[in-house]
Amino acid sequence: MKNLLYFLPFLLLSCSDEAPEPYVNTLAGYYRITSITTETPIDLNLDGVESTDYYAEITSPHFFNGKDKEGFLMADLNGFQYLAEIRPSKENVEFGNLTQYVNFNFPIQVIGRLNPNDESSEITYYEYIPGFKWHIYTFTDTNEVLLEHSLQGDLDNKGNIYKMIRLNDDTFEIYINLKVLRYNEDEWITTKVKVVYVKNEN
Repeated sequence: MKNLLYFLPFLLLSCSDEAPEPYVNTLAGYYRITSITTETPIDLNLDGVESTDYYAEITSPHFFNGKDKEGFLMADLNGFQYLAEIRPSKENVEFGNLTQYVNFNFPIQVIGRLNPNDESSEITYYEYIPGFKWHIYTFTDTNEVLLEHSLQGDLDNKGNIYKMIRLNDDTFEIYINLKVLRYNEDEWITTKVKVVYVKNEN
């Protein structure tokens, strides 16, 4: 009996010193947008053709001065500023920061008006700014990834992401209720949007 009591503390100590399971997250990394599809056809680039291919509309030349004039390229969606960033990174994990958050950096229309307080005044500038940042994510038992918008920003009145689905280790898609400006009509509408992201290998 004495021998059993003598060894018991060592047994308890060895159990408590077992190493925790290593943190594994194959979702983390940078992703580029490969497809954007809208439910409502829209003419973003002012070429006179409405389309549900939002990606092509954004990346094509925009003809603000008419189709017979030179067009302007407004956004390169392969640029770093539009890459989705999903953390924790390898460095975060090494330092013990396991916060799971994502910046989607989706291109959101931003305009300025001659009179900022008058929505009917002349549009003086137009651009696409990366938005939908600072979402905390949680894995589930299915391929859906739950999102919580943890920090609101200036562009958040342009819509909301209501679903994220992981298709495989390298691809996911998000679904957005997005406010889009019909430039010629000078009116904002809301349409459903599906965006596909693929892991960036560079």
